[in-house]
This record gives sequence, C-alpha cells and structure tokens, in this order.
Amino acid sequence: MAYGDKGKLFVINIDGSNLRAIPTEGTSDAPKWSPDGKVLVFEEQIPGKSKMQKDSGHMVLLDLESGRRSVVPAAPGVGWGFWVDRNTLVAGNEDSLLLVDIRTGYGTKLFSGLFVDWNVSLDGQYMYYTTGGPEPKAMRIRLKDRKVEEVANLKDLRRASDPYTYIAVTPDGSPVFTRDIGTQEVYALTMKWP
Repeated sequence: MAYGDKGKLFVINIDGSNLRAIPTEGTSDAPKWSPDGKVLVFEEQIPGKSKMQKDSGHMVLLDLESGRRSVVPAAPGVGWGFWVDRNTLVAGNEDSLLLVDIRTGYGTKLFSGLFVDWNVSLDGQYMYYTTGGPEPKAMRIRLKDRKVEEVANLKDLRRASDPYTYIAVTPDGSPVFTRDIGTQEVYALTMKWP
C-alpha cells in the first residue's frame, strides 16, 4: 500500500508491517500503483517553486525494486497521474488532460476545458471526468477513439469539496462521487483480506 501524508510519501505492507518513507520534494497527491504493482506514479513539488505557482509540480515514476526515479518528460506542470496500462498514464492540470506514453515520453491532449476531477476505468478503456460551472456533468472519453459521452448530470448532486471532490469508477463502469450530506458521521470498516 502507498499513501501521501503532509507532503511525504509512504509505502507499507498490507498487514501494517515494514513502513517506509520515500524521499520526495513534497508530494501533493496520493500515489498510484502501476497495474503490475512495481512502479508508483505521484506528483512532486518542483524544487524552488511555490505550490501557489502554476505548473509547480511534475509527475514522478518510482520503481520500488530498483529505486529508479524518473520525471515524466511529456507532462511538465501536470499531475494526478492515473494508470491506463503499464506504459500509459492519464495526467492533467487546471485546463487539460494528457494521455502520456511513458516509454517514449510523448503526450497527447485528450481534453481541454473546465473540469474538476478525473479517473480511469479499471479496464483502462475509459477516462471519466467531471465538469464544473453551473451545469456540472460526469463525462467519459473512450481512450481508443476519443469518443466523448455524457454519463450523468450533476446539477442537483451536492458534492463534497473539502479538500477536493473525487470521482471513482466501479468495475462495471459506474461513477462514484463524494457527496456532502451536511453532517459528520464516523463509520468503522472491518476488512478480511484473503
């Protein structure tokens, strides 16, 4: 398991053992595992830049077996990378999303415009995103041919936004959103791992 906390990155075994801190320049998002579970991608602060500056971060690939770190060259100033497959990421900034081939370092623009958050379907076939403004919508792009579809109108959904909104995608392709219900509740979840 990997997670970010207060600008630091940590890796830990699923049973809670072997917690390791990963040296970074300050990470601002949760790391994502590659489909084969060997490489992490995360956004890192560019040394000498303020978080308030545009393009203040870049995406980093970290191979945990070799310890090799590399900045994703096709995505300067772009973060929040999501794996499509072992060699491809979707990454974005405030106004565009890129499909990035990490072997070649080449990025292709998927979408430009006002959007809030995004995620990739578990099968790697679609990239889901939400738009902002007075008529927010959930949309998806089929990655093989760039076909865009509206999934749902979100105008009447009061989305949680502290510290940010979030969209996830279930195995059957249904979008999942964080929702503000106006109260705070505490839940316990017990997991039994195989």
